[in-house]
Amino acid sequence: MTKRGWAKLVGLGVAASWGVSFISIGRVADDLSAGAASRYDVAMPFFLARFAVTAVCFVPVLILGRREIARYDRRAWAWVVFLGLLLGPGYHLPLYFAAPPAMPSALMSLIVAMAPVITVVLARAFLAEPAGLRRVGGILLSFCGVAVAVAVQKGLRAGIIGFGGSGAGWLVYPALVGCSALAGALWAVCGKVALKGRDPLTFVAAATVAATVLTAFLWSPAAVRQVGALSGWGWAALLYLAVVGTFLAYLGWYWSLGHLDASELTVFLNVTPLVALCLGALVRHESMRPMYLAGAAMIVVGVYLAQTSGARERPVPEEKETVPEPAA
Repeated sequence: MTKRGWAKLVGLGVAASWGVSFISIGRVADDLSAGAASRYDVAMPFFLARFAVTAVCFVPVLILGRREIARYDRRAWAWVVFLGLLLGPGYHLPLYFAAPPAMPSALMSLIVAMAPVITVVLARAFLAEPAGLRRVGGILLSFCGVAVAVAVQKGLRAGIIGFGGSGAGWLVYPALVGCSALAGALWAVCGKVALKGRDPLTFVAAATVAATVLTAFLWSPAAVRQVGALSGWGWAALLYLAVVGTFLAYLGWYWSLGHLDASELTVFLNVTPLVALCLGALVRHESMRPMYLAGAAMIVVGVYLAQTSGARERPVPEEKETVPEPAA
């Protein structure tokens, strides 16, 4: 097999691993919810523990890239801090507030899958990137798909308890996941500017460690107890998210990006929600109605149209520096 063939296989594997990540999020959230008085007691320990383990994994990358880091000026470090906080609390905290049992992992994956579409919109607005008819159609189709999936899920879980017991959780939690998708899109768009002339993996490692250090003050005795009470499966899921779903996935992604165009590689991201949908039904026994699956199909097709149209309209060599939207 050629290097391009291996790169496609690795890219496909990374996208599939991010689909598994949504199921892992559900496993950890289930454990944390058992002894939690509020959604905060689930989201905060989850975020802090995951980033602590992930930061440890990225330390060797920082050591290997120490010469490049030594060349970072104030502007570069400002980008590191900003994107680190955007990736950390900006992306992950809303996601963990909405984690199961608040909402199904499959629906979370579908909404997060909108990040590339939101990226297209932001790139058009702030980077003046073109948006043809095919791309606009993909954007509209994706948003319609989200509306259908959320509406169907509201019917399936009409009794969900929202914030303050208001019963509005069917809307609040998808909105929180939408904030995560927006943060992921901002991460990708800002990364195009921040990564110019810099090694992307070293930069991501620095941003991850920076986010971990800057949010360390949020640790509390209660958070430590919550994390310490995780079951064996809960720890396995947490380690999967940090080691496989983040560290190894980014290593694989950037290796593949060295052999493929960004437009070729990002198409594999459409596999992520499909894997999450299948595993959500098989492992977590989440309900899948025909209209729900129709909404999912609209999202996947819309994201595909929005991503692939850019490559047809205007090839951009510097896309190889693009930071992928965080998947989970």
